[in-house]
Amino acid sequence: MTLNSFNFNTTPGLRFGSDQAKASCKEIINKLGSRILFITDKGLMSLGLTKPTIDELKKKVLLKCLIMLKLILLKKLF
Repeated sequence: MTLNSFNFNTTPGLRFGSDQAKASCKEIINKLGSRILFITDKGLMSLGLTKPTIDELKKKVLLKCLIMLKLILLKKLF
């Protein structure tokens, strides 16, 4: 089986710096609108890395947060 080549051009930029997770929410809303699906995993949630972004987005938009389960559980679905 061969994998065809493809481009994944959905990241227009990367932000680095202190408090960027919270500061970039305005740009996220401008690009994605008022209904956002935020996908993360249990590990990042437990570290608190997603909390500033999620909290800021919840203030301004309808946010659905999906925490991905372990791959083993996903494999059972298929």
